[in-house]
Amino acid sequence: MAARWIAALFSAAVLVTGCATTRGAATPEQRRRDLSVYLPLAVGNTWTYDRAFLGEKGEERVEIVKQADGYFVDGRGNALTVDAYGIRDPRRYLLRYPVEAGNSWTTVVSPSSMERYRILDVGFTCEVPAGRFEDCVRVEARNRIDREKTMINEITFAPHVGMVRFDFFLDASGRRIPQGQMLLKSYALKPAAPSAPAAAPAGRADGCGRSGSRSSGSATSGWGRSGSSRSTRR
Repeated sequence: MAARWIAALFSAAVLVTGCATTRGAATPEQRRRDLSVYLPLAVGNTWTYDRAFLGEKGEERVEIVKQADGYFVDGRGNALTVDAYGIRDPRRYLLRYPVEAGNSWTTVVSPSSMERYRILDVGFTCEVPAGRFEDCVRVEARNRIDREKTMINEITFAPHVGMVRFDFFLDASGRRIPQGQMLLKSYALKPAAPSAPAAAPAGRADGCGRSGSRSSGSATSGWGRSGSSRSTRR
């Protein structure tokens, strides 16, 4: 689960700021440390997923191979970082501060397309092939395809592990149709490396939780890119 770190599963979106209350007591560095718990980044880190999408099964492996321009980059050239506002790639946030159920942010994908993100749940237990993880966070991303269809991507973050689960759905006239999922099966993490400041995401904040960017792209799956919205099961 956009972040172009794993297989293309839906189309990517540019995600920026959302309407969230700020906590004055937390400094930017404290917020960055709090957020980095949900995505450990260091060269050599690997995550391997069991993938099932539209009836096809396989395996996806992500490895961070270098650090450049403030980002940690995988073998396909996809990059992520953590700053005081959230977990992001060069164009979008995957998780926004504060990490609270109900926190939401909105993205303009193109003049005719908008994405909406929301933290669905916090503090729950998620069990995948790699293990049982406590205090998880689940984020939902919605990308409307047309008047009747919306792509939905749910990303589950586990503290000190990263993204452990992705669930993909098509909402067709109110009917939620499973499209696929990715489940973490194994991972190997190095000690966290300090990260230099990265450039701000490409999207421009334009009012409350709305990006002024008009670049086309895809909906984030986080670890990778979400894939083409044309490949859907109805």
